[in-house]
Amino acid sequence: MINDNASIRPYRVRFQDCDSRGQIHLYRLMDYAQDCDDRNCALFEATAENLYDRDACWILLAQEIRLTGDLPVGDDQILIESWSMGHEGIRFYRKNRYYRNRADEAHCFGQAISQWILCSMGSHRPLRPATVLDMDLFYQKSDPQGQSSMKIAPLSPLENFDGPGQRLTYQVAYGDLDFNQHLHNTHYLRLALDAAVQAIGLDPSRDSLRIREVHIQFMAETNYLEKLAIVARQDPEQAGLIRLEGRSGAGDQPSFLAAMNLEIEPGQD
Repeated sequence: MINDNASIRPYRVRFQDCDSRGQIHLYRLMDYAQDCDDRNCALFEATAENLYDRDACWILLAQEIRLTGDLPVGDDQILIESWSMGHEGIRFYRKNRYYRNRADEAHCFGQAISQWILCSMGSHRPLRPATVLDMDLFYQKSDPQGQSSMKIAPLSPLENFDGPGQRLTYQVAYGDLDFNQHLHNTHYLRLALDAAVQAIGLDPSRDSLRIREVHIQFMAETNYLEKLAIVARQDPEQAGLIRLEGRSGAGDQPSFLAAMNLEIEPGQD
């Protein structure tokens, strides 16, 4: 493990987790990663269950994912490593590393950094950390070496949201809701990737998708039965880079922003 305060958990990839080419869906990998995150939060008594008793919850603000190897396939074992990198003000930072079948450098296929805040359960109003956590225990269980590498650069909205680009509209249903009663953050990721894949013209019956990097930033919640409109647009200056923006309901402000570096690997005809 990276440090004594990291948690590492194994997860067996089920075939139901996989895409048409047999690799795990990215959003399912993130589901497993967040389970490991929650288990690591037990080190400083801040799991989702702990926070519920304090009328508080974690809210994800942003995430950067970098994948450097092949995604695991059905029946592989994923080992996910998670640890706290500390905080700046009300913003908390967390690191993940992903391994395929064995937790060593040779089998590491990616990593991520995420940014979180603590909010009240009902209103989702940001809370000062010291009102919720034992900060001495939190500092003891965080990685002090991570402070210099925990910045996540903000994304910019698309120019002319109503202009050209691949469009996807989705109405949030009951099965999309998380414990905080809005669209789960991994579902944003799933829908954004759906729009991005359509924008690059991937044919899943023939081609494979290689995901290089994903950066997603959450701006506003999308609630039950609201429609989320997503626009995906290829960057004119960087091949393979797709920029996305999603808006909820009739609003004119972003619900989320994303940038994805993707590559089509053609199959044999």
